[in-house]
Amino acid sequence: MQTIAPPPSIAFGPFLLDLSSRALLAGGERLVLSSRAFDILVFLVTERDRVVGKDEIMARVWRGVAVEENNLAVQISALRRVLGEHAEGQTLIATVPGQGYRFVGRVDQPEAIQATPSPADPDKERAPSPAAPPPPRRWGLIAGGATICFAVILLGAAYLTRPPPPPRLSLAVLPFRNLGEDSRQDYLADAITDDLTTDLSHLPGSVVIARESSDVYKGRAVAADTIGRALHVRYLLEGSLRSLDGSFHINAQLIDAGSGAHLWAAAFDVPRDKLHDAQTAIVGHIANALNVELVAIESRRSLHEGGSNPDALDFYLRARSAHNAARTLDQLTQAQRLYEQALALQPDYVAALAELSLLLLEKSREHDDPDDDADRSEAEKDMTRALSLDPSNVTALTAKGLWQIMDVQLEESAASLKAALAADPNNVTARAYLANDEWRLGRPQATVDGLTEVLRLDPQGPAAEKRFSSLGMAYFMVGKFGDAVTYLLRGLASNPTTSSAGVDRVEFSNMFLIAAYDQLGEKDQAKKLYEQYRRQWPHRSIWRLSNYFSKAQVNEPNFKALTTGLADAGMPVFETAPKATTDMAKTDAMGDFDPAPPLIQGAEAVDVGALPSLLAATPKPVIVDVSIGAAALPGSILVPHPDDAATGLDYHMALIPPGSTILVVGNGFYGWNAQKAARRLVASRIGPVKWLVGGEEALAASGTPTIDERPR
Repeated sequence: MQTIAPPPSIAFGPFLLDLSSRALLAGGERLVLSSRAFDILVFLVTERDRVVGKDEIMARVWRGVAVEENNLAVQISALRRVLGEHAEGQTLIATVPGQGYRFVGRVDQPEAIQATPSPADPDKERAPSPAAPPPPRRWGLIAGGATICFAVILLGAAYLTRPPPPPRLSLAVLPFRNLGEDSRQDYLADAITDDLTTDLSHLPGSVVIARESSDVYKGRAVAADTIGRALHVRYLLEGSLRSLDGSFHINAQLIDAGSGAHLWAAAFDVPRDKLHDAQTAIVGHIANALNVELVAIESRRSLHEGGSNPDALDFYLRARSAHNAARTLDQLTQAQRLYEQALALQPDYVAALAELSLLLLEKSREHDDPDDDADRSEAEKDMTRALSLDPSNVTALTAKGLWQIMDVQLEESAASLKAALAADPNNVTARAYLANDEWRLGRPQATVDGLTEVLRLDPQGPAAEKRFSSLGMAYFMVGKFGDAVTYLLRGLASNPTTSSAGVDRVEFSNMFLIAAYDQLGEKDQAKKLYEQYRRQWPHRSIWRLSNYFSKAQVNEPNFKALTTGLADAGMPVFETAPKATTDMAKTDAMGDFDPAPPLIQGAEAVDVGALPSLLAATPKPVIVDVSIGAAALPGSILVPHPDDAATGLDYHMALIPPGSTILVVGNGFYGWNAQKAARRLVASRIGPVKWLVGGEEALAASGTPTIDERPR
């Protein structure tokens, strides 16, 4: 018997389960569920007439993937929490001990649902339900009134469970198609898509979906109403580009996302160096079609910003397309070279200067950039030049905000990013960095608000999963631990593990998830997750990890909930010395948390107990602290980048008087920064070198008087 699929939507209680857009709605609000939790809910609802075994659910939801049973428990827990917040405490998913789970809520459209055979017995057919007796006949006006009342009730229920309509001026620019024979010119179509997205965001009152989310539909034939629901917009702009003999032929059309009707269409032929003219005309036509008073968008573009050299413009458009698609350091470097070629032809090209400065900062912040110092210096120069030519350039202001974040000028960064958003309220990059800034400033509610807006503007972009993780951490810090679990699980769904070389988003997400379960009273689950965490990230301690947060974050009330949760799950407060030595030949390749060797050739190891006599010596030793300064000895020289020859250790080495005794202090027993610094100081032959075994963490654990020298 052929399986009959469930209907497009299923209503139960205050909820609407929209299968076509994979959304769970309550009172018009879209609730956040991981994809696994959504699939579990659909399966339980459609099989609501029976108990569904755990193995059966896992076979259906994790099809072909071997997972542990606790993964199902985590998803069920998150699902119950989301449902419980809107069901007034009513239990909708019951646990049947020894058997599995059953959906016990009342479905409002039972006649529209036909359950599918379970994968455990795919050939078994359901017995047809016995036919219900015909209802008693009612006559006259009573029947008519009852029919009308029933219809009104159904319409009212449908209205209450329907998602809210998209904002009136909400729009997505779908990727323009390159109709030319040369696929290498795809970057021109990408440029039009990108520029129109930016320009349309300047229409008063508009909500324009970020390019990254619209790019999901590149090369795909998807119905307008499906895209409209997924991106929550009223209108779609689509088009095509053909390059012919040095000119462009552009087609564009505006579509009603709900009905699929074409509201406006036009064609433009423009010379190669007048691409912006066509884009401005398209925006003007759309503004007229939507009855919007058009702002003078073109007046925002200076001659420098638009590009006056056709060849420079071509390099710039190629660079921006490559930049948008870049995911690796090599790809960013390739885009960098194209921006530099554009600037070689037109040195005062504002857009190229601004984009290049942002790219260089991204290289330095998000990748293991071997040219880190040079790139940051060049970024500052290009950003400053761009703002001198155009003080309101959004990209340059965003780059300035990022540069200030990296330089720990957090209040100043917030001001720069807010200035960028004042000029372009729909700028996702600036809004995301501002949310990051608020996080570091210890303002978790502002972080929640900012990331929620970012995800509204860019719901399907490649950074969405990272933002879900960040939102989960922010919810934890405002004390909403159930929401924290929901978003952290969603953020981890695409990337559950990572390298153990250093602390990154995935590790932080796991830390917060462990603590959230602990705060929710699910301590056994927290301990299980910590055991998995410890296998992936050994040698962690609460003290060391706490110092990756700013002082403002540590002072937040719920930061204590994080450290308490980790301690309850089994994480030690302080690290212990490694039992085995590590091959000295691998020194340059070791990471932040790898066991360090107990000896360094040419340097003397000193433990905390020997410090008093060493510090009392005359002359006093020069203390070089290459940690983060959370537990620094008074009078230390802080060197945050010991491998950075231009601004770090080499600079300070030149200032140390010859013959001085040098004491090197690092992070702890795990991590190679102190060993690397000691080796370079030994090679410099300035004077005798000693290094503190256990570093700052050993100082903190021993109760030695220290100073927290972190900037914020």
